[in-house]
Amino acid sequence: MFALHANVKFMTASARRFLGYGSMAIMLAIIVVLALEVRALRPKARELQRRKAFPYAGQVQPTVRAVTLDGDTVVVGEAASGRAQLLIFFAANCPYCRENVGAWMRITAQLRADSAKRFDVIWVSLSSSDSARTWMREHGLSMTDTVVRMPERKSLATYRVRGVPITLLMDERGQILYMHPSVFRTRAAEDSLLRVATAVQARRKQTVGAVAKKE
Repeated sequence: MFALHANVKFMTASARRFLGYGSMAIMLAIIVVLALEVRALRPKARELQRRKAFPYAGQVQPTVRAVTLDGDTVVVGEAASGRAQLLIFFAANCPYCRENVGAWMRITAQLRADSAKRFDVIWVSLSSSDSARTWMREHGLSMTDTVVRMPERKSLATYRVRGVPITLLMDERGQILYMHPSVFRTRAAEDSLLRVATAVQARRKQTVGAVAKKE
């Protein structure tokens, strides 16, 4: 009888240890699963934070009536049918904008070379009109491009422009096709914008061809 009681106590202690190990294993498995899920969600969370901070491809921007340095009115975020707008946000006192001038010159030269003139280049200044005009002239930038100032700070907030430089390529409806939120460090980055622009050109040619066939 004593031996049976001892065996029962031993088995109970063993069962407790087994259950303890089992619980620990389950807890560890849960922790591992949660850690993997958190790791998988981090890129999505970073992307959501980025979308809150910056404009992003696919986003449709509202139209804004801005005034050029010459006093004319330009609608930002809306272009004629089949055209696209390149928006370059800059400030005269921004060292990164100064660093970006070479890339901007190369990109705008490529877009101006489009024989069908499908691209409107608009420089959006965060500085005063005089400072913007002086900055453009000092850096040898084309004064034939449109240079505007947003009417209000909230317009910049609507476009999620919290800093410069920012480069946007938008279609005629104001949908962002391409966005670069900093300096173009490599030619590959410039080429990525130009590839999107080439796709715009090809799409426009297809549309024109289809219309011509119907007529």
